Amino acid sequence: MKTIRLLNADSLPSNHPFWNSTADCEIQFCLAHQKPDGTTTNGIMRYNIGQSSVTKTYMESNVKPQTIWDRSKYLNIWVVKFSTSQSILGYAQFPGGSGNTDGVVIAHTAFGYVGTATAPYNNGRTAVHEIGHWLNLYHIWGDNFCGDDLISDTKPAEDANYGCKTFPYNVNNACGAGANGEMFMNYMDYSDDNCLVMFTFGQKNRMKAALNGARASLFLNPNTCNYPVGVSSIDIAKNTIDLYPNPATDFLNISYKGDLLFNQYAVLDATGKIITKGEIKSLHSRETIQIPIQSLSKGFYILKLTEGENSISQKFFKQ
Repeated sequence: MKTIRLLNADSLPSNHPFWNSTADCEIQFCLAHQKPDGTTTNGIMRYNIGQSSVTKTYMESNVKPQTIWDRSKYLNIWVVKFSTSQSILGYAQFPGGSGNTDGVVIAHTAFGYVGTATAPYNNGRTAVHEIGHWLNLYHIWGDNFCGDDLISDTKPAEDANYGCKTFPYNVNNACGAGANGEMFMNYMDYSDDNCLVMFTFGQKNRMKAALNGARASLFLNPNTCNYPVGVSSIDIAKNTIDLYPNPATDFLNISYKGDLLFNQYAVLDATGKIITKGEIKSLHSRETIQIPIQSLSKGFYILKLTEGENSISQKFFKQ
């Protein structure tokens, strides 16, 4: 599971001046378990494109259009070997671009923690950085000298930072960063992986706005990730829930198919916060129950059924 969460062991200590700006973005992704044609998958596809490396132009004009999955249901990530003529760790498409090229591309030497991942880009932070772009975040220096990243709580930076600076860095810079200097440890800078450790609350809110706007269809799609929260060890393939109507207005019908019993439900918002919960008559396979949702505001929610340590979740939209 790919996460944009404040779960990293190398997060800033609580006494760091930037700690109070550090946000748990509460965004999690999982490998798809269903292909666009409905067949099962582990979420990883391997393609032989007939050449040993690619340029960005070839990716955009050939590889992406021929291999992309529906961007309204999937975050596409391509891991490739770039041509030696191009010094690229990765790149992403911002919301609103072409449906044939949407997603994130990452060099195989900068993806993940093992295999061909190579220091100083072997902590998985290139993916975090590029998914930040995919969710509408800009570089903290705004791609200009003292540029604007449209986020109020990222310290203004003169330019991109490389390597791993010592805090505080570039104190009282020309942009007005102040006594604590630049936020070179922010995921949207260019520092080494072992130095990138944080998003801010402003960045979190901007990403959430993308998930409730241009990227909203991903949250509603039920076929790629059935367990956005409350993952348990149950067999997801054998235990499913169907919510209808979806979108819903006043009531939500819940139909369950599987080999377990559930006796509690909860409705959570997109961040995982419980909005309402209650007990239900034990829900057997192929039974249907109904819960009221009139009080919910318009938006995306998660319906979670639980019994003991077992849980299963599904997404729905309140209109």
